[in-house]
Amino acid sequence: METVITLKERLLSAAQAEIAEQLHALEEQIQGLRQDAQMDTKSSAGDKYETSREMLQQSERLLQERYQNAQSHAAALAQLEVRPCDRVTVGALVSTNIGRLFVGVGMGSMQVEGQTIYFVSAQAPIVTALAGAKVGDPIHFNGKKS
Repeated sequence: METVITLKERLLSAAQAEIAEQLHALEEQIQGLRQDAQMDTKSSAGDKYETSREMLQQSERLLQERYQNAQSHAAALAQLEVRPCDRVTVGALVSTNIGRLFVGVGMGSMQVEGQTIYFVSAQAPIVTALAGAKVGDPIHFNGKKS
């Protein structure tokens, strides 16, 4: 029988792989934009050229922000300790009536080994509602008791 620690390790590994893929894809997109900017030549329609360059710069800024966000997720995942948790805290894997939550980094949902796992930050409203709860404790979230 699989232990919760083993499952957490695989979830963490899957999340790290997802972030690594995102970082690689973002690096390629940023490189592509930079190449496009270098190839963009100034024509007699100067305004069109300036507008095109500005659009490329805006796109690159957005990609850079996404890249930095992914890097901070990667750093946060690297800091997560995989250990047993008897209460809802960072690193906990929580089963609720709305699904399974892995508390640590807000990455949304991922399919891991056929299961939908919601990667949520410790500041997410659901985690705040669950904070400190133990297995079987009733909780109140969005005006509902579960």
